[in-house]
Amino acid sequence: MLATFAMGTALGDVTAYSLHMGYLASIALFALAILLPGAGAAAGLNAVATFWSAYVLTRPLGASLADHLGFPGGVGGRGWGHGTVALVFGVAIALGIARALAAHNRQRRVRAIPVGRAGTSPRPD
Repeated sequence: MLATFAMGTALGDVTAYSLHMGYLASIALFALAILLPGAGAAAGLNAVATFWSAYVLTRPLGASLADHLGFPGGVGGRGWGHGTVALVFGVAIALGIARALAAHNRQRRVRAIPVGRAGTSPRPD
């Protein structure tokens, strides 16, 4: 996992800085690249390989997006600041988790509805 984070961050920096693509082009590149593991999985490629490929690509995509939003306009960013970007992403992640947990709990309640004694139908109220 440590290698995926290091490699992902470095990959985002290579495209943005070393290859002089900038943040927006890096975002577009990794947004398109992350579709490839999904297509590979749909085509029957190894599930472990496609998972880890997608997992590694989430890091440069997220880092490029965060850099674009956080860095000042003079270096190609939007100037929100890193603290604001971290707060916005953190709240978005927390809301996504809360929504997923709520959906999971709703499904558990539906499955937990008793159907009466074995071999009988529930009585209408």
